[in-house]
Amino acid sequence: MGKLTLLFPLLIMILLPSAASALEFRPATVQSMDVNIIMEGRGAFSGTVTRGDEMNVLFLSVQEYENQQVLWVEEFMEIGGERLRPSYVTRNGLRYASYKIPDLLRYAQANEFIVVRKIRVKSTAFIGLGNDYNLATPISGFDEYKNPTDYIESDDGELVSKAMLEFRSDSQAETIRQISEWVNQNVRYDFENYYNGTYSAKHTYDVRAGVCDEFANLTAAFTRIKGIPTRYVSGVSFDGTRFGSHGWVEAYLPGTGWIGIDSTYGEAGYVDAAHFALAKTTDANRAADLIITTTSRKPLEVESRLELPDVQINSASFFRNLLEAKIIKPDSVVAGEEFKVRAIIKNNSNEDVMLPIALVAHEDFMQIGSRDRIVLFAGGESREVAWKLRAPEKGTDNAYYTYGMLLLMPDGNLADTIRLVPGDEPQGATGTLTVKDVSPFISDNLLELRVTLQNSGPKSALARISASFEGIALFEKETTIEPFSEKVFVQRIDNLQPGNLLLKVNTTQEQAFEINIPKRQERTITGQQGNTDLPGPKIPDPLAATGSWQNAQSGMISILLIVLGAFAALAAGAGILLYVMLAKKS
Repeated sequence: MGKLTLLFPLLIMILLPSAASALEFRPATVQSMDVNIIMEGRGAFSGTVTRGDEMNVLFLSVQEYENQQVLWVEEFMEIGGERLRPSYVTRNGLRYASYKIPDLLRYAQANEFIVVRKIRVKSTAFIGLGNDYNLATPISGFDEYKNPTDYIESDDGELVSKAMLEFRSDSQAETIRQISEWVNQNVRYDFENYYNGTYSAKHTYDVRAGVCDEFANLTAAFTRIKGIPTRYVSGVSFDGTRFGSHGWVEAYLPGTGWIGIDSTYGEAGYVDAAHFALAKTTDANRAADLIITTTSRKPLEVESRLELPDVQINSASFFRNLLEAKIIKPDSVVAGEEFKVRAIIKNNSNEDVMLPIALVAHEDFMQIGSRDRIVLFAGGESREVAWKLRAPEKGTDNAYYTYGMLLLMPDGNLADTIRLVPGDEPQGATGTLTVKDVSPFISDNLLELRVTLQNSGPKSALARISASFEGIALFEKETTIEPFSEKVFVQRIDNLQPGNLLLKVNTTQEQAFEINIPKRQERTITGQQGNTDLPGPKIPDPLAATGSWQNAQSGMISILLIVLGAFAALAAGAGILLYVMLAKKS
């Protein structure tokens, strides 16, 4: 008699009536959502306060965008038992609620304050891409969204070299798909080490770890390198368990407009409607949530923090009838057998769309390559998406096990099963040795090549790797990859010169990679300066209780408080302190 092995709990359980109820649903499925959001900033000033000392507080307000409707807004500041209403100012193209305290001495005995933003907003996800664009013809205009900025170093030679190697298509839609998928699959979500800071695209590329800001910065650097106007977006989103502050990007498509890209969540071409934007800027350092300035005769200190956003869902709708799909796979496999699961998926709409698709298999099965894909469909097109898996090595003890699998799509899930039956591993089975990634790392006159190899088989495998520069042989080496493991082959090349390097990797077949070494350029920055010279934290394994990249704590917020200046105004004897508070994203 066969045994039934239970896989995993089904993912979707939606409880909307009470804010205290648990929420669990896949964000990619949300077509529209209406929410109330409360965000608060709290602070206190200290020091010797004198008559006429002033404090100005700017708290980021909310704006309407093409896919976002603001239904109502209430904003205020409370200090000393009083409630103040704001005026509004524009800074860096963003709308701020402005509060001016002309005489702080009045509140010296009640020095704590709170600023509050209460909004009701509705977001709608639009998935149609319109006509594709050929990047062989540069996109005109939008220079501020194509130039390098502090955190988005689109002029960095290392990033340029990788973009030219990895993203070769002239199709704008395909380029966006490739970039978002690569960043999603190659950057580790590392909540512990990256939550309390913002790191640049180059830093993220070098260490391959970060949270949403880092995913967004690296995505934007690659898209800008390809000539695609890209802007940074900060706001609030749902990560599958809770709401929290978040960062993503938007890219401009001629004839279509701005489309969302969220490489953290593996979305491109659209972002789901559980995203609510507060700021759209050229760089993360221009999206300050809270700005506090004081003018005083003697120095004052201001401590402040942002609270977690409080989000209540009023209503939500989910995608329906976007796709038709069927799963093709073996009826049964034996222990250790490598096999393919294919999904034939049809786009039911007449528009080109880009959608996230994933195959979730039981943890006993080895998944060769990523489970998460971003698939570009033409209107009405059917496409095949394939995954390689390897059956568990453990024997079945002459029993039959039934395992489930789940195909995740934006408009629903398709379940299927596969049987593990008694039998010997296929004779001669050696598994597959694949090249997962090739990346150049450039520093001064040194080139470091890293080749990531994966061996999915039960036996050791050999790879031969060689390189030549402008026809001159540089090296030829062999490396062994142990069974069921990954290995990163590293080769350093000194006296680096601009030109073309040809890398060849021979596994069961030869693959060639042409790597361009660009000329070094002096850096020119658009936007204000920021501190991106940050240490490189360690990179632990990501937390992934459900197999996703999301950390269980990703809805939390912390604060980076940047003291920009303390200047003495000699004529008036006044001190001016400027604080900029940035919300760290999940």
